[in-house]
This record gives sequence, structure tokens and C-alpha cells, in this order.
Amino acid sequence: MSGQAKNSEAVHLDHVDGLRAIAVLGVVLYHGVVHSTWPLYVQGLAASGSHGVELFFVISGLCLAFPFLRSYHRSGDLGFTASAFFAKRAVRILPPYYVVLVLFGLAALTALWRAAAAREPQGMTPHLTLPSFAAHFVFAARMEQLLDASFWTLRVEAIWYLLFPLALLAYVRARRVFWLVAAACPLAVLLNLRIPGFGTSLTMLVALPAFLLGIVAADWLLRRRTAPAWLIGLGVVAAVVAAVWEFRHPDIDNVRVRILWDFAAFAFVVLVSRSPAIRSAISTRAAIAVGVASYSIYLIHEPVVVIAEYLHVPPPLACVVGVAFGFALWWLVERTFTSDRVRRPMVAFVERMFSRAAGWRAVRGAPAPAPAAAVEAPQ
Repeated sequence: MSGQAKNSEAVHLDHVDGLRAIAVLGVVLYHGVVHSTWPLYVQGLAASGSHGVELFFVISGLCLAFPFLRSYHRSGDLGFTASAFFAKRAVRILPPYYVVLVLFGLAALTALWRAAAAREPQGMTPHLTLPSFAAHFVFAARMEQLLDASFWTLRVEAIWYLLFPLALLAYVRARRVFWLVAAACPLAVLLNLRIPGFGTSLTMLVALPAFLLGIVAADWLLRRRTAPAWLIGLGVVAAVVAAVWEFRHPDIDNVRVRILWDFAAFAFVVLVSRSPAIRSAISTRAAIAVGVASYSIYLIHEPVVVIAEYLHVPPPLACVVGVAFGFALWWLVERTFTSDRVRRPMVAFVERMFSRAAGWRAVRGAPAPAPAAAVEAPQ
């Protein structure tokens, strides 16, 4: 491979980490403010940061779809094997999550945790039981039982992993069905269609368009497609309308507004992917470092921020402490499990288990268009 190609691939990897950094820092900032005693109008200003979650969802769709669409563009074969896909996802997501669960489970036994959680129960549960703790390990804990309120997105992400093979196949073989589903989700949300008593259904309807649009973003990146001006314009309008509404109603969590953030996040990802200037701006060493550690930061920061503010640490400094704990978790845990020395044998072992249990086979796509230039797959 030429040096020029290597440099091109590195830039793409860097800008994905930069996007992750923006997403996680927005979420941390939001939690630093929303769990503070600052006025509601300040919380309204910070509310937009919470939608780093939608940006994460778009990035997830992009990163999952990218290697398969790249294979499809090159050879007409998606090269998708369910056992390999689910093994990689399990090894990537579960070890750091389970370590954090154990740490939080032990911390929840302390008086400090219970006192901080009683003050801010929306950030962490003050009442942990053995059944609710066990439910965390299969993403089945109810919202009020969560050791870390941010864990709600992990359940959504797990459901997305199950839906992803169908979404990818629909994008390749049945594009109209793909777009019909993407359009039906916001329509269902606007009509408030949901399964009574099953709140995850509505949450998934809100989140699914962001994941699906991430697949589109991956395809556009491979095709070197320029971001249309109308898309960027609509993305800006969607973000402004949603931000203004949330500023005026900081005490109301209206899930319908999240649909606008899904589209705004997609437009932003497409813009960044096709703008060398913006890519360069968010690909600094500091941004890349935060992006690499973003999963660990996301996993651990909210209870840390809540406890820090309970101890009268100012919200900005509490956010810094939360990020610092995230870097520590990445250094001590996640970095180890993502190293090739540990990751590869774990993936191989889990893949063999899945293959023997289900006999999964590879999924192939329809004939592909002309091959696109090689681009490194984001992780």
C-alpha cells in the first residue's frame, strides 16, 4: 500500500474519533449541568449536549456498515457472517461494561453512593437489589433501576445489533423497504404509536432512524459523495428548531424532538466526512484521544459527576473528573480488551460458540456497482 493511501485511511479513522469526542463531551457537559443546582434556563442551554447520543447512534450505524459495504463495493459480496459479527460486538462492548457494573455494584453499597443517588435519582439508582443488579448483565434493568442512567442507550444499542443484519441487507437488496422503515419510525413517533407498558419500543422507534442513516453515511463516504447543500441546510434547521424548543421547555423530555436530532446528527456526520477542513479541525491529538476513550468515558462518567457535585465540586470541574475517570477505565480495562493480543483469541472463541450453536452462514449481497477507492474501516 502506498504512503498516500495510508495517510488517507488514517484521516478517516481520525475524523470518526473526532466525532466520538464531540458526542461524548456533549453528553458529559449536559450531565454536569442537569445534575447541578444551576437555573433551568442554563440547563436548557446545555440540553443540546445530551444529543451527542444521537450522534453516537449515527456513528454506530456508519462504523458497523462500513466494512461490509466496502466489501460489497469491491466484490459484490457483503462478506457478512453472523457469528463473526456478534462475536466482535460482544467482545468489544461487554468486558468494559461488566467491569463497570461490578465497580458500581460495590459502590452502591456505600453511604456516599446512596446519599448522592437520593439527591439525584435520575442519574443513578439509590436502591440496588440483587435481581435488578443481575438484570443489568442482560440489559434488562428498568430505567429507575439503572446504576447509571446512561446505560439506557446500551439496551438500545444491543437491539440495534440484532436488527443491523436485516437493515444492511435491506439497504443492499431492498432499498425501498429500507427507506420505508426509516420514514415509518418518525411517523409512528409523531402519532405516539407504542406498545403499552413497553417503553423501549418508543425509544427504539426514535433511535432507529439515526442508526439507519449511519448506514447511508457509510455508503456516501465510500462513494466519495459530496454533502448536498439542501441536506446541510435542513440539518441546521432541524438542530435549531430542536434546540430552541428544548431551551423553552428544559423540564420536559419530548421524544418527538429527538427525531430532529437524528437528522441533524446525520447531516453533521456527512458534512464532516466530506469536508477536509472540518475533518482536520476535529482530528487533533486531544480529540482523537477523547474519541478513543469515549466508550469508557460514557460508561462511567455520570455517577462520578453526580457524586462529585454532591461533594460540592463545581459542575465544570465535576465534568473534568468524570472524563478523567473515563480515561482511567480505558487505560486499565478497555485498552487491554481491545488489544489484538487479547481481542483476537476472545473473538475467535466466542465466534466458535455462536457458530456451533446456530450454524450461521455468510450473507451475500446483490451485484455491486463499480468498486470504490479503498478507505480504512472505522472501528
